[in-house]
Amino acid sequence: MALVALPAICLAAALIGFGLWSLWITAEKSDAAIRDRQVREVRLAIGTTLDELAQSQSGIAIWDPVYAEARKRKPDLDWFD
Repeated sequence: MALVALPAICLAAALIGFGLWSLWITAEKSDAAIRDRQVREVRLAIGTTLDELAQSQSGIAIWDPVYAEARKRKPDLDWFD
């Protein structure tokens, strides 16, 4: 009787081991996919923020030389054109 049950027990253990291994691999792949998506989202958010910052600062960069020229005692009026 023990010889008949041994292959069934081995098969059951192998199936349980395969099931656990499959769950482990699936969880690893799912975690990696979610992590990659989050990294892409963070990079996109940082890129968007940097673009907005650069655009908002461009006005300041343009007005600095104008302000400096206008503060001169005799500003170069041709420069303003």
